Amino acid sequence: MDVTQFLEKTFGAEKFAPKLPFAEFKKLFSRFNDFFAQKGVRIISIAGTNGKGETAHSAHFLCRQNGIQSLLWTSPHILSVCERFQSHDGPISESELWNQLLQAQRELGDQLKNLSYYEFLFYVFCQWASQKSAGFPEILILEVGVGGRLDAINVLDPSLCLLTSIGRDHVELLGHTYRAILTEKLGITRDGISLLTTLRSNYCRELVAEYVHERQIPWMDLFNTRADFPAWPYYRRNHLLAFAGLHVLKRSGIKAENLLEEFNNFEHTIAFPTFPARREQMTLRDKRFIFVGAHNVEGMRELAFLLDNDGGDKTEKKGQVGCKEWEGCLEAKCVLVSFSKRPQDEIYHMLNQLLSICSLEKIVVSSFEHTKAYIRNELEAIVMEYTEAQTISVPKHSGRRAMSVLKDCSGVGCIGKGTTIEWCENWQHWIETENQNAPVIVVGSYYFIGKIQQYIRQASSI
Repeated sequence: MDVTQFLEKTFGAEKFAPKLPFAEFKKLFSRFNDFFAQKGVRIISIAGTNGKGETAHSAHFLCRQNGIQSLLWTSPHILSVCERFQSHDGPISESELWNQLLQAQRELGDQLKNLSYYEFLFYVFCQWASQKSAGFPEILILEVGVGGRLDAINVLDPSLCLLTSIGRDHVELLGHTYRAILTEKLGITRDGISLLTTLRSNYCRELVAEYVHERQIPWMDLFNTRADFPAWPYYRRNHLLAFAGLHVLKRSGIKAENLLEEFNNFEHTIAFPTFPARREQMTLRDKRFIFVGAHNVEGMRELAFLLDNDGGDKTEKKGQVGCKEWEGCLEAKCVLVSFSKRPQDEIYHMLNQLLSICSLEKIVVSSFEHTKAYIRNELEAIVMEYTEAQTISVPKHSGRRAMSVLKDCSGVGCIGKGTTIEWCENWQHWIETENQNAPVIVVGSYYFIGKIQQYIRQASSI
């Protein structure tokens, strides 16, 4: 039995919704919160619909670059649960994780049944962090799983809060309006503790302004640092947020304009690495696969924007930082995609975002085996609807309305060049037989990306 099997046998499928009332859950973690406070460990809490994972990894990378001992908590994992526990030396080893799991199981006793898969793992992370003898952390970097207010990481009091973006995702847990979703994510904040954001929506920024004013929260709105900020690639915005956060922790009174200048200088000195499933590339028998963790409507919209705008940043030149990693994506003519469980209208909307990408020639949709995978028959039926409609891109329409538009116009006089969409019964066979020379972008569920990466690794070793 490996770690993943142990966790699923003990807790079932991973769920982000809390099992315990939050007050009781926080009480269970109080010893960790007190311990980190006594040791002077600073905590960075990161929330957002998209970009929080890359921001967290970027902050961890910057700590390593500056000789700061940091530990990183992030979710979900791509290939191994160990990825969620990161030190300066990389992910925790499976043997060390096993020891931590068994220790936590003994310590919790009957309380174990009150925790979910995700909550138990975060308990193990806190235990592991508190026991580090070599490289005891100066900073803990914590990525929210879902939401913020009731998320497991919110049992620890942050020294700094970062908010990346707001979109309609996990609405069954967070609410159906931007105000409701934003309120849940801003639940990670504390009175008097600085908040940094890169929100693009004027409405959301107005809501943040209202929220921080009532609670006397120092707020730095990085969106306002320069006029062309909306055209920045999303990964640069995430890197900037991480960079700014660490600088704010180091010194108070720093201005956003000064941070931007420092960031530009830093970015041209040292390139940020590629993080898991974020423009990450793998090769199988000379075929290139590029993994982009766009798994919701906002993420697909961002991907569409970037691909149709040569990387999104008109100020970037060939050879400059950030451009090299994106070049492979710009060459891609095909997308391989599958989705985790979510409302059907969201699937329609995400497919429409992909269909709006003028450079794509083909979208291949498949299913995958996982507890969180979208129902295969329903996904196949959606693809068949598009196929029968002689699929073309209709970027300004979404959901079921887009379907009716597609069926009415039959490709005549509409925007886009007629990207084909196909159903793939067996993605393994498709990977092996696909003869396209251009790279393939793999998007959708992180669990799906993990399946593809695992297969490529195994097939490459044969």
